[in-house]
Amino acid sequence: MKDCGANIIVNLVPPTAGGGLQNAVSLVMGIAGNETLRRQSIIVCPAGGPVHLACKENDMNVAPVRAGLTGRILFEFGGGIRIARRHGAKTVFTLFGNAPLVSPGLYRISGFALSNILTPEIDFWQDLPPSRRFLKKLKDVIRLWLARRSDEIIVETEFLGQRARTGPFRDRIVHVVKMEPSAAVLKALTNRPRNDRRGRLRLLALTGPHPNKRLTAMAPIMARLAALRSRRGGTLPEFVISIDETHPHAKSVAAAFEAAGAPPPRFLGKIAPSDVAAQLQAVDGIVNIARLESFSNNWVEAWAAGLPLISTDADWARASCGEAAIYVDPEQPEQAAERIYTVFSSPEKLAALALAGDRQLLELGALGSKIERYAQVLMRTAERS
Repeated sequence: MKDCGANIIVNLVPPTAGGGLQNAVSLVMGIAGNETLRRQSIIVCPAGGPVHLACKENDMNVAPVRAGLTGRILFEFGGGIRIARRHGAKTVFTLFGNAPLVSPGLYRISGFALSNILTPEIDFWQDLPPSRRFLKKLKDVIRLWLARRSDEIIVETEFLGQRARTGPFRDRIVHVVKMEPSAAVLKALTNRPRNDRRGRLRLLALTGPHPNKRLTAMAPIMARLAALRSRRGGTLPEFVISIDETHPHAKSVAAAFEAAGAPPPRFLGKIAPSDVAAQLQAVDGIVNIARLESFSNNWVEAWAAGLPLISTDADWARASCGEAAIYVDPEQPEQAAERIYTVFSSPEKLAALALAGDRQLLELGALGSKIERYAQVLMRTAERS
């Protein structure tokens, strides 16, 4: 690609937690390894956070902004465009979210991961009380309006790409840039010995306290799994969740497990991106039975760690996971538990699942292909400037 001398604002201000933050850190590492994109990019991120730290560790061109809500407001209403003008930038790329609200003259490319907006037939907010449901849907309307201010949109799966091109972004340029495991997680997995899992069934939900994740639905599934394993002389299964035990949602989950007669879940608290690999090494499977996902870090990290993935049985999940998951219907807990138990009781089925995970990773492309695809999109824009 031609080095045209134009600069690109890489806006990593919006992601502040969870998978979005992990992807932001991974993107910094990817840009650091791509010399052309590295020269062209100015990373904008909250000061003092994990993204800023990753930028300093990799000697990146970074423009930190004040952390917290005040810093976000200042960035949206004037701070972003001042940074762009100071560096002569013509393009702003936002990994997840919107370009700064005040950004006249900038060409806007934005990642879009709000699958509920692209899949309106699924009532994403149905678990919330009516007042909160109304506010969430109103917020989605605003988010869509903000995203439609972008000139180009990037989504994470072909499934969402088709939805975007025939739905709200039919008049925009839509790209699909597929996910890959976090470079930091892969490196840590390589350097850590795997724990002994013989005779154990410890399942991890690496997630935040969001009703969409349907953590309470695991209660009857775990109760049935416990009964199946006890009947055959196995140890009790354990469900581990990456939310703090003092969070109200954690208390709801614990109550659901108690009511179902399931072994009590273990709450780890919030997991830093640097600690994800250690948690993957300490468990026997990954659970993601969300009602709807755009694309989940859980999927690729389970495959990279050689862990069985337990996923919602839905078209959007099968489109991304193929044969590399144990598909369950959370509303059919006995059937779901039987399916999980059957796979974990069979070394042959577990080996086949691991091979399928390897194939899914290969379909996503070689490690580093995501950053190359981002570079192609961004540098094509820079060359037009």
